[in-house]
Amino acid sequence: MEQLSLRLKRLSSAPPDIVYDSRRWEDRSRVTAAERPSTFEFVTPATALGTKRSMEATYRHRYEIAATPGGSKVSYSMTQLTMSNPLLRVGLPVVKNLSWRFAIPFVAGRGFKIAEQRAHRGGILREQPNRASAR
Repeated sequence: MEQLSLRLKRLSSAPPDIVYDSRRWEDRSRVTAAERPSTFEFVTPATALGTKRSMEATYRHRYEIAATPGGSKVSYSMTQLTMSNPLLRVGLPVVKNLSWRFAIPFVAGRGFKIAEQRAHRGGILREQPNRASAR
């Protein structure tokens, strides 16, 4: 099976420890790496119900967080590790490629914006703009 993957990178004004702590997870994922504040990785099984059969897949999600003078650089990658019984919309090569090139990065990229908003709204970012670079 072809292993599909995507990688997104964004800058955040929050320092690495704040970015790391701003995420909350509620699912049946299994954490495979957790090195605060630089790395967080987990594997998620997924099932999409179809009319005749269900698609099952496993995805690895990995966040790498590095300090920058203005906050943090966050890299997110998602890799499809397994898939069986693909639904028509992800089984067709053209649709699958368009999904991995445009739709999935768009949806995954929203998480960066939400994390940044959460860091600012919750008062997590204090009057220490150079906190990340002082380490």
